[in-house]
Amino acid sequence: MSKLHYPIRVPSDVLEALGEFTGQCWSDSLSLEPFICDAIRNYLRPAAAAEAQPAAASGTGYQWKQVFLPDGTRLRASFGGHVARQARRSP
Repeated sequence: MSKLHYPIRVPSDVLEALGEFTGQCWSDSLSLEPFICDAIRNYLRPAAAAEAQPAAASGTGYQWKQVFLPDGTRLRASFGGHVARQARRSP
């Protein structure tokens, strides 16, 4: 397989973001080349969709929009940088 080299232009903000993401120096675009090639290959060949997890066997729990939380699920949430207090639901 032959290699053809074509220069391409990548906006500086994209190179900066890629550099921050990879930890490589964005000003040296040659060091980012493998990451750019991997990103293009991954885009062309996306990962297979994850299989949906089966619902709990008992079917009991809490449904909120498209989210189902089986009984016994522990949920931790934060809002505005503050962790919500733990609340227990009585059966």
